[in-house]
Amino acid sequence: MDATAPANNAADAFIKVICQSDPMAPDLLDKLFRAVRDVAGCTREELPEIARAMAQSHKDNAACIDKALKLV
Repeated sequence: MDATAPANNAADAFIKVICQSDPMAPDLLDKLFRAVRDVAGCTREELPEIARAMAQSHKDNAACIDKALKLV
């Protein structure tokens, strides 16, 4: 089993829930990726770990994004 599978599965679940609950979610996720990439130089492959951390710490989409951006 790939060591990144749990993080990727959590990220996939997080993204799926947000996309189902918010029609603007794909755009928000893209904005989050671009913001994190610009600030921290992260790659798209690192986004699942950020998404996993966001999913574990917050239920509110806006709070998730704010918290993730503050962490970087």
